[in-house]
Amino acid sequence: MDKYNFIRIEVQVLRPKVYYVKNKEGIEDSLSNYFSDDFRDRFFKEYIEPFIMSGEYYKLSDAKKIIRENFSENMTNKLYNFMSALSDKGNGNMDRIDVKADICKSTVREYKNKLASINVNPIPIPRRETIETLPNLYDVIMEENKKYDFRKPS
Repeated sequence: MDKYNFIRIEVQVLRPKVYYVKNKEGIEDSLSNYFSDDFRDRFFKEYIEPFIMSGEYYKLSDAKKIIRENFSENMTNKLYNFMSALSDKGNGNMDRIDVKADICKSTVREYKNKLASINVNPIPIPRRETIETLPNLYDVIMEENKKYDFRKPS
């Protein structure tokens, strides 16, 4: 089987959202207006970035070293336990963590922001993986998107 170097990310913008943007920002109801770089970047930031979250991906042990360099021992333990809970629950689903680990949403938001401030993604790379670090996927996607003009037919 051939291997490919791509990730497909799709954002579906339904008609009510198009009407909302049209009325709010006065954009003409023409499909070409919705293929601008600015519009695409804004929608990716609004819909994709919260899912992927910010920061580079690290294994838990490497993340703990970075966290320890930037925060107190108490906060290091809290952030490490938070990342560990994400790893144990699988797929980084924040809603699942809120309920299962009894972490309130404001605490989840605080921990995500603290980790983002030191460029660490809350979702760790699994222990068994051979890769040590990954760049943030949102940044990679946005960088790749800059290479294409989606208004031109291919």
